[in-house]
Amino acid sequence: LYFLCFDGGSVSFSSGDFYIFLCAFAFTAQILAVDHYVQRVDGIALSCAQFVVVIVLSAVGALVFGEHTTLEAVKTCIPYLLYVGVVSSGVGYTLQILAQKDSNPTVVTILLSLESVFAVIAGAIILHQHMTPREYLGCALMFLAVVLAQIPLPAKAARADK
Repeated sequence: LYFLCFDGGSVSFSSGDFYIFLCAFAFTAQILAVDHYVQRVDGIALSCAQFVVVIVLSAVGALVFGEHTTLEAVKTCIPYLLYVGVVSSGVGYTLQILAQKDSNPTVVTILLSLESVFAVIAGAIILHQHMTPREYLGCALMFLAVVLAQIPLPAKAARADK
């Protein structure tokens, strides 16, 4: 991730970086909660409950911390809000929940960490952004880490056979 996110100059962190760091903990909690509850309830019902909680918490956060907006501004953004809400969040997180039912949460976490790799690659393909050799190295290292994490170690394989 360092090779994907930093340009090699001085390393500095802003308040936004701190929020992203906190987000990583929240995302970890979400993956573990899904792993716990998806074995007990229907995946679609769990997904719907998750969206209700997120909608309520987001609405409260927007009212408390957000800038005041008009109904006209919301109408202008409806296509974008629907895309983010339905396609990006609705479909993506529902598929994550359904796939996670039969998966190890550690493997799920590792696979989801590839999001930054796909973001860089999509930026290069769709937005014609230039990838540096450093970013190529970062992508290769991330893919290598995912592949290595999937290879069973001899000690683990021996214990699994018993």
